[in-house]
Formats: sequence, structure tokens, C-alpha cells
Amino acid sequence: MRYTDLIENARKARAKGNFREAIKFYQEAFTKKIIIKDLVDYGLVHLDNNQPLQAIEVFNEIVEVFPNLPHTYYYLGTAHEIIGKKDEAVKYYHTTIEKDPTFADAYFSLALLADESDNEELAIDYYQKTLLYNPHHFWANLNIGSFYEKHNQLNLALAHTRQAYKVDPKEKMVSYNLGVIYGKQKNYEKAKKYYLEEIEKEGYILAYLNIALLYKDIYRDYESARYYYLRGIEKDKDNAVLWYNLACVYLITNDYENGYSCLLYALMRDPSLKDFMLEDEELADFIKSSYYEKLLKQIG
Repeated sequence: MRYTDLIENARKARAKGNFREAIKFYQEAFTKKIIIKDLVDYGLVHLDNNQPLQAIEVFNEIVEVFPNLPHTYYYLGTAHEIIGKKDEAVKYYHTTIEKDPTFADAYFSLALLADESDNEELAIDYYQKTLLYNPHHFWANLNIGSFYEKHNQLNLALAHTRQAYKVDPKEKMVSYNLGVIYGKQKNYEKAKKYYLEEIEKEGYILAYLNIALLYKDIYRDYESARYYYLRGIEKDKDNAVLWYNLACVYLITNDYENGYSCLLYALMRDPSLKDFMLEDEELADFIKSSYYEKLLKQIG
């Protein structure tokens, strides 16, 4: 079989997720000749096949012969990150940028690593550099928008999150984040709209929590609040936060029996909620009741 046919078969196998088969086709092709682009793809198939060490071996071979290919260093960074060598990964991402200062994905990978290390200032810097060279990067826009939202820089948060939404409105989290921002801006109708979108996408589970809180705290519509808590619990029956807040709705409406049952379930899943419960004004009357004593006996 000709080289071009083997490479085409390898690409088709990779596209179908048949990574081992793709590797075999590449290996057979390379007995005839080697084209650097195909060798890079061969390394990537090893990453696809969860073989980062083999990928590192391939990319190192490429670097020895072609030391100025930025993508190769980026893939080396990715492979080292997979095996837990994050310091090495950072070095390779920086080398990528030295070879190509406009390599947006290298900045983004550095941003994620800084984010994981709780180095917020550095993370924001790298997210900004990502967007300098790729203004349409979905996750960079979404993540930096989350930083701005957390610090109540809501106009910046909204601008970046709307950009992420424009890039891919079907992706999970983006509608939820828009809901949070609009909620902070007291634009409750838009907040509700985007929480509902997130729910329709079966995205972030706390969309159920936030839309229920809108109904409870803003609209005083306890029936709708209870409905969304229960829908969220259908999706995640062990979510202690949803059970706790469902209990609050029952207690507000003086249904102590159901409130007690929900609190018991919530505290069994997350005992740390006990301290929060003591500070919660919505539970003040409940704590004075016999149901509270019963709850303490149950949870110990």
C-alpha cells in the first residue's frame, strides 16, 4: 500500500476514534518515508490514545531535527501536563511562545495552570494575552468573565461572557454565567432567561438552584421555587445544597415536616451545613421547634 493511502487510512481511523488502528497505519507508513506533518499527527494520536510517554518520545524526535516548530513544544507541554509534570509543561509552553509570540493556546494553557495554583493575577494576565491573539477564544472569554464577575466588575464580566456566548451559545456554563451576571445587575428577567437556557442544555446543576432562588427571594413564588429545586434533585439526588434550599422553602411556608426531612437528607450528605444552618435567618423559627431537636438527635 502506498504511503499516501496508509496516511489516509490512519486519519480516517483517528477520526472514528480507532486510535490503535491509526497508530498501526502510521507505523507502517513510516517504514516507507516520513513527512514531518504526519509524524506530528502520529504523536497526537498517542495523546488521543492516552499514551503521553510515547507522544513525548515522538515530539522529542521532531524537536531534534526541527527545533523551531512552535506546535511541537506546545504538544510536549500538553503531554507533560498529562503525566503531572506541570513545571516541565510550563517550560514547554514558554518555549512555544518564544518560537511564536502569537500562539494563543500556549497562553491559555499557562492561564489554566496559574488558575489551578490560585495565582489569580497571573491567570488573568495569560487570559488577556490569549484574547489578544484570539479574541474569539471561548474558554478564555468565559474564564476571565468569571474572574471579573467574582470581583463585581460586571460590565467587563458581561462583555467577555457575551463574547463567549456569541462564539458558542450551545456550550455548557456560558448561559449560567450570564444568568449570574444579570442577577447581580438586578436584571432578573434576563437572569431567569439564561438559567432556563442552561437547564435546557442539561448544563451546570446550580442553574436549578439559582433560578429557584430568584423565584423564592425576588418573586416570592414558592411553588415555582420548589418546582426547580425538585427538578434539580431529580438530576442530582445527592446535591446537599439543593436539598437544603428546598428545606428553606418548606420552612418559609411553615411545612416543618417536609422541611425537617429535607434538612436531614442535606446534613447527611454534607455535615458542614450544620454551622451554616445556625446562622440562617430563614431557619430561626425552625431552630426553636421540636423538629430541630429531633434533627439534632438524628445527625448526632
